[in-house]
Amino acid sequence: MSGEEDYLCRLRQLCRDYMSEMTRLAADRRFGQGMMGLGGRLGDEPCNKRFTQQVQALFQDMAQDTAVSSGEVRQVLECLYRAPSDYTGPKAAYWMLRAAQTYSLPLVGRLTPADARAVLSAYERAYPRFDRMPAQQEIFTALTEAAVAER
Repeated sequence: MSGEEDYLCRLRQLCRDYMSEMTRLAADRRFGQGMMGLGGRLGDEPCNKRFTQQVQALFQDMAQDTAVSSGEVRQVLECLYRAPSDYTGPKAAYWMLRAAQTYSLPLVGRLTPADARAVLSAYERAYPRFDRMPAQQEIFTALTEAAVAER
């Protein structure tokens, strides 16, 4: 298995496992649980922190791997950036998938300008200006800079 498949497969598996666990947790909740401070909120489940830690660790590994190509980074970033729109489960997971994108910032600089333009184009469609939280705006800015960078 090449590094590309390994990182991409690892990210897909992390997202699948997280989405599956959040969907299961939501289905197991009692009516009204988490409302008005009664019981825990779905966003407070330990799997949320575990997911973000795993994504962060994956991206740290990838950032330190000098054999990772721009094309490999592009595929991983596209997968992560697409994950929230592909998910149809509890909203708490949707927001965590969006928040986890901040860990991708160190990888943006590894993109060639051509790959950065391709990722930026898809990102702009997925996260129009009015729908960007600060994390998405920061990623958008980094992608824009990488798209015009001289190599």
